[in-house]
Amino acid sequence: MMRGHMGRIQSEIKEEKKDFTKIRIANIGIGFITALLCNGMLYFSVRQIFDNIYMKNQRKPLEADIPSYAAGFLMSFFIIMIILSVIKKREWVIMAAALISFVISLVNYYEYRFRGTVFTYEDFNNAGTAVRVLGQYDIKPTTDVYVMLLFFFLLIVISVLCHQHERRYGSNIIDIRLFAGWMLLMLFFFTSYFLVEFVMNKKDPWSWEELYAREGYVTGTTHFVLENLHSPVQKPAGYDEWKEQADIPEITEPAAGESEDLPDIVLILNETWYDFGHYIALDTDTDYMSHYKKLDADKGYCVVPISGGGTNNSEYELLTSNSMTLMNTYAPFLSLKPDEKTAITGYLKKIGYYTLAAHSEQGTNYKRNQVWPALGFDQTHFGEDFTGLEYYGKRERATDRSVFRNVQRFYENMPKDTPRFVFWLTIQNHGGWNINPSEDDTVHLKENIKPESMNNRTEIEKQTGTTDLEGVLNEYLSCVSHTDAFIDDLTDYFSEVYRNEGRKVIICMVGDHAPDFINWLNPPAGLSKEGNLQNREVPYFIWKNYEKMNKGEEKVFDLCCLTPFVLKEAGLPLTPYYQRLCELGNETRCFTKVPVLRDGLYFMDQKGSVQSVSDKSELSEKIKEYFYMEYGRIERIVSRNGSSGVFFDHKLQESPL
Repeated sequence: MMRGHMGRIQSEIKEEKKDFTKIRIANIGIGFITALLCNGMLYFSVRQIFDNIYMKNQRKPLEADIPSYAAGFLMSFFIIMIILSVIKKREWVIMAAALISFVISLVNYYEYRFRGTVFTYEDFNNAGTAVRVLGQYDIKPTTDVYVMLLFFFLLIVISVLCHQHERRYGSNIIDIRLFAGWMLLMLFFFTSYFLVEFVMNKKDPWSWEELYAREGYVTGTTHFVLENLHSPVQKPAGYDEWKEQADIPEITEPAAGESEDLPDIVLILNETWYDFGHYIALDTDTDYMSHYKKLDADKGYCVVPISGGGTNNSEYELLTSNSMTLMNTYAPFLSLKPDEKTAITGYLKKIGYYTLAAHSEQGTNYKRNQVWPALGFDQTHFGEDFTGLEYYGKRERATDRSVFRNVQRFYENMPKDTPRFVFWLTIQNHGGWNINPSEDDTVHLKENIKPESMNNRTEIEKQTGTTDLEGVLNEYLSCVSHTDAFIDDLTDYFSEVYRNEGRKVIICMVGDHAPDFINWLNPPAGLSKEGNLQNREVPYFIWKNYEKMNKGEEKVFDLCCLTPFVLKEAGLPLTPYYQRLCELGNETRCFTKVPVLRDGLYFMDQKGSVQSVSDKSELSEKIKEYFYMEYGRIERIVSRNGSSGVFFDHKLQESPL
């Protein structure tokens, strides 16, 4: 009997081991399918980047980095297997993975479609903005979204089947040994594939768009995070040697001018203010830029860092005159510790200015309620401070005219015995542009967009969510015409200020970027091989209420140079940093993120010729020294504030920036 009993026990043990083996094998299959479908959703969230980046730059088709896509899949698989080892309910694991992947994929898809960026960990600081912005767009599902939904429902079906199986045959097992094994395997793979590759300075694509398109969402995000663990700012090669040799003047302590009659300065960053006539020929029934053209002012175009989006990039460059070329981040307000010593506010306060910033939206957008005071603004005003706002048709963004009435009130309540500086970020022209009925449009195209002016009409319709592309342009141009008409209100008011109070005022208004759909349109001649920047060139004007401007030829220059030009026109004493930027503004067209097909750091001169900073010419040496000065300003702030992270010695001349 004893032998029979032992035999039964051994048989039961064998059966139990066999059951455990079946469960483990089943878990591997479930983990594989779950990881595959989750990565499928993430892939379709970035698939649109393939077409977009190569259509707008007219480059050869993208060659995907298959090992990077596979690495992203394996990382997802390892994480799922680790969780399955310690969670009894497999359906919970599948449902959680499905829900997380679907939400990230959906947010990522629409964020790129409407804002021209991808979803990263930085967006958790700006989640409220993303939700509010989505309400302004037509989020009609596309084929890619339907595929994501299909994968999501397939995972739900698998989850239900697992639940039914466990009710019938019992729950999953908890296996600590498997947990440890999968964890070690994942750590080994992560270290060998990601960290070793990163330490060995593998060259990344020249833009984050290409990074995500080439490597996929999981691997691209991992590389993005690894890069930003070091510093959001890149250190120019040769900076330390230059710093030892250079006699760096104190660039944050400008001497006060002899004249006490300093003009007030009003600096306006106008949301999506762009002149389409500068890009493609459009025949419209109304001139949507007529007031701008008649204005007696210094006018031209500034090259912004990004085409079709990136307000925070333009805002940072305008307020600090620091180029985004050195930045590893697309949202500097979320990644950098701000300080007034690197902004125009600190410079002006040394001279005696009282400073104010205004934006009619929520202060939490890009953490402006924290960043603007840190930049040294004496007053800040956000949505709750604005009253009597008006709107154009069904659009939910306040008009420039109605917001300006509030800005007037803020301006008039500023101290009267000091010069004033006002920074105003508008919102009227923010996308989308498929909101109003056609009868509300005030500007109309006389004919449909010509096929040669489009990359691919089918793709454009898929991305904009509408077949009425002309309607999108009509609404956008109507918004621009409202801004154009507002220019008269602006100049009339400050002309009255001078007549009644004798207060001198100099005004500068500039756009922050073109609308996102510009990336699907081509100028008649196409984009040049050297990186014609028309889709990044936004209009600006500098106007005075106390004297006529000496209007010269319209120029095109980097946005970083605009504020120094304003200070020069105001007759203020310039720091060496601002002096250098005025020089570069006269000699170059752009030195921020020049799009070329080669690795390295380049700039474009006023004639449109692209050159490298390693050319050893007098101009390239000036630009190189400017980047040294920029890094020096930021380095001192970081060392003084104790910002987390160490500056990463990333060689600009060898890196694909």
